[in-house]
Amino acid sequence: MNKLWENPAFRIKVDSVAEIKLKELFDGLVMENLFALQERAVLNSLLDDAMPDDAFPLNDGECYCSYELRNDSKIIARVTTQIDIQDCRLSRGPIIIFHRKNGITNIDDPISLMKSLVQQAPEDVMPDLSGLDDFMHNLALSQAQSTWSAEYTDLIVQNCMQPKVELHHWEQLCALRDRPFHPLAKAKKGWAAEQFRQYSAETSDGFGLSWVAVNNKYLVGNKAIRGRVIAECLLTKSEQEVLWSECGVRSLDCNEYTLIPVHPWHLKSHMLQEFQKPIADDHIIVMAESLGLFYPTASGRSLIPAHQELLHVKLPLALQCLGALRILPPRYLFNGYQAQKMLLDVIARMSGFNDININLCDEHQWVAYLPEGESMLSNQSGYLSCLLRSYPNKENNLIPMAAFAVAVGDKVPALEWLYRQQEDERSFLDFSMGIFSAITKLLCQFSFHCFSFGLMPEVHGQNILVGFNRASLRQLTLRDHDTLRIFPPWIQQQQIPLQDYKMDWSTPNSLICLAPQQLLSYFLTLGVQVNLLSIADALSRSYGIPMEIFWEKMKSIIEELLNEMDIPVITKAILRKEIMDNKLWPSRKILSPCLIKRNRMMGMPNSVGSVINPFHRLSSLGAK
Repeated sequence: MNKLWENPAFRIKVDSVAEIKLKELFDGLVMENLFALQERAVLNSLLDDAMPDDAFPLNDGECYCSYELRNDSKIIARVTTQIDIQDCRLSRGPIIIFHRKNGITNIDDPISLMKSLVQQAPEDVMPDLSGLDDFMHNLALSQAQSTWSAEYTDLIVQNCMQPKVELHHWEQLCALRDRPFHPLAKAKKGWAAEQFRQYSAETSDGFGLSWVAVNNKYLVGNKAIRGRVIAECLLTKSEQEVLWSECGVRSLDCNEYTLIPVHPWHLKSHMLQEFQKPIADDHIIVMAESLGLFYPTASGRSLIPAHQELLHVKLPLALQCLGALRILPPRYLFNGYQAQKMLLDVIARMSGFNDININLCDEHQWVAYLPEGESMLSNQSGYLSCLLRSYPNKENNLIPMAAFAVAVGDKVPALEWLYRQQEDERSFLDFSMGIFSAITKLLCQFSFHCFSFGLMPEVHGQNILVGFNRASLRQLTLRDHDTLRIFPPWIQQQQIPLQDYKMDWSTPNSLICLAPQQLLSYFLTLGVQVNLLSIADALSRSYGIPMEIFWEKMKSIIEELLNEMDIPVITKAILRKEIMDNKLWPSRKILSPCLIKRNRMMGMPNSVGSVINPFHRLSSLGAK
């Protein structure tokens, strides 16, 4: 197989995309202490004596990070040491390799950095690199696809500056950054440039779906949406007529079969080959191609019908993204509805949100093909399934939280758009911090309430939408419930009906937590270190606001909530100890697991690590 990362001709033009990916990789390597960077790297304000003083100058607030390689050479990067979850982050490229005899070599993209470490780092600090080929391929693919996305940046920002911005435009903006701080996030393994441009949220003009008919004998899920119901929900009247006409031509009985949409790339690349027998046996009948017009969301597999935006459809994609196949086994869909029921019970008992509405997308309407002899735990059935996601009535301007984490040049488009909606005359700086504070308080308050009942949704920025009436925060909407983590003893103690999850115990379980601290770790990692930190990072880089100010704001908000919220004492004690007092926070390693060879491609690879508690550092500075 041709290895993209080993091809000498592969060289992306050095621009902001390459520099962003270089930064993501460097920061991730430091955070996870790969190649013993935390122990071996040295921070100082002076260059090596053998280097010219003006060869690699510092800006204010920067220092050097030096790491000794083999063969009398070292890697030198310019970093910032602001209060954060790690000691330093790359401030700008390039990184250099300095050799006393051979001089300076620039590293201006992540592939070159990784190659240098793999080839020249000390042998005693080499990590497990059994999956290096796949890692490097995905790194190259992520950089290439980020470059393709960047071509659409101006158009996306322009759409997000209109007086009325549709949800799919915000989704396009979110897709520009994708999963924050993850250098492999853009890699959609299976899509070449043509497919990426056609089907990825930030580049797509929309596309039609393929439609199949599935014999009801082989379906599980909600019986109320069998037959024509899904098509009636997702297609316009004229589009429906095309499908009904095809049903007539084939004499298809819609009391016996259910019409289900399929992503067109997924049908051609996987289903036609893998489902040959059920197609030959008429368990599955391919009915139509390219019917309707749908816009992909940032996730890629959730799609918005062009004629209405309050009902989305989520479909399987046999595509590798973030190290996982994006298929939809029926257990995921079943568990999502069980989670929704528990969340509804908890939300009904929440208080203290004043005039802010907390609501959920309705995700109980789903069906999945289940072949004979397979169980609900089958992954094979995850290649043909469908979820209808219904949004609450739209009273406010809904924006995914992830949109506020996207910086373009020296602006955060979502914040710039919101600033135009305000009715008072606040300065932009005051407005920015006001919005950040409001979002932070709402996310933390909601998460702490959930935690007190023994639940924790996946509170990263793509799963939560915030609604604004002009520039006032009025709504939090949660979607994608199939990863609700639970701590059953607290759920039962609070007399919330405990729903049964369908679990594949042959794979690592992350839904059922064995301790409240494990449950809380999902807030600290996804809610703080991915969601809130990425927003703070975007605002800091765009508007020059020191990161310390954002951490101080988060700390004061959490302290205020812990003093004021009406939740059990034991809950507050655990929150205070784990968030405020401990010197370290749990973290999710994302690079280390991707460097290890994997045999299964279902869940996103990750493992548990730790990072610095920035609140503890703030307290230490205050004491001094």
